Amino acid sequence: MSRIAVVTSHPLFAAGGHLVIANALVTALEEFGHEATVVLTPQNRFGRQGAAYLSTWLMDLGQAHDGRPVDQVISFRYPSYAVRHESHVCWINHRMREYYDQWPRFSQSLSWRSRTKEHGRRALIHAVDRYLLEDCVTQVYAQSHTIPKHGWLGGVVCQPRYYTHHHRRGRIGVIDMESMS
Repeated sequence: MSRIAVVTSHPLFAAGGHLVIANALVTALEEFGHEATVVLTPQNRFGRQGAAYLSTWLMDLGQAHDGRPVDQVISFRYPSYAVRHESHVCWINHRMREYYDQWPRFSQSLSWRSRTKEHGRRALIHAVDRYLLEDCVTQVYAQSHTIPKHGWLGGVVCQPRYYTHHHRRGRIGVIDMESMS
């Protein structure tokens, strides 16, 4: 069976649904006979995301510590989808929302100087996200049908992938194995 790295970004001292989903996916993949692990990439504090994207881009997930190849990468959220791999599927749950669907509200609270600076960062993040998701990822799937509707994807075309999530058991109830390729 395959060796699969499930990649998600993670802010320090935080626990969110993305970790629950990542760990549940690893458990489900192992139940299907795959070898899987969670890989955490940085999600730096606001205004320092460029370094997080760059450090994630520089990660080498082509080979594990034992010299054996990693067959598949599944990433979830910004900037974890910046990781490079020849077989990289993104099951996106969201991008940096302050620069997408929350921009109008977020930008209103800024001074003109900060708004100008953040407008430049926003344009850069949009360009980087589009490049990563359109040119560097094999396939993009949305974790629900509502994600493309919220404007989080900036026009990137994706197909929804549904699963049931059981909080008590901490596992994904249904996995569409076609989305692994």
